[in-house]
Amino acid sequence: MDAKPSPGQSPHDVETCGCDSCQLFRYQRQYGPAPGPGKVPPPPPGPPPGYGPQQAAVANERTLAALAHWSPLVVAFLFALFLPLPFPALFCFIPPLVLMLTARTDFLRDQSCESLNFQLTVLIPSILFGLIPGIGFVLALLLFVGCLILQILAAVAASRGEWHRYPVCVRLVKPGPAQG
Repeated sequence: MDAKPSPGQSPHDVETCGCDSCQLFRYQRQYGPAPGPGKVPPPPPGPPPGYGPQQAAVANERTLAALAHWSPLVVAFLFALFLPLPFPALFCFIPPLVLMLTARTDFLRDQSCESLNFQLTVLIPSILFGLIPGIGFVLALLLFVGCLILQILAAVAASRGEWHRYPVCVRLVKPGPAQG
């Protein structure tokens, strides 16, 4: 394709030339004319930012990660209706374990593993406090309130997409790679 040469320039092939005029011509032919001063270029076609399918997957992943931290609380409340205080802790590790085994992303696997490790860490003193008569109930209640606060902070952090770590936690289980 031949472009109209500027005054003082000999005719030449626009596709192979490296001068500024030919480069601008090729650019405008591919992308359209550059907007004038003070004008905003039109938005690219497609869904607006934040609404694509990848963003929905990230939001779903964050919700499930928050659920990994919330679900032991729900289990503790439900089993506390039927069992004495230290025994609901025996079942709190099951929801994070299920989420960790079925996780498909590294973030969800890491957060469910962190919640599982915290539940296993809390399980040991819960059993010990259940064996101590009298003061054991008070200690178990204090442990429950502390766990409640830490799990709420962890769930909020996971819902924001942050990689949360519990301050007091023995990491017995390692996350490993996610499944596909």
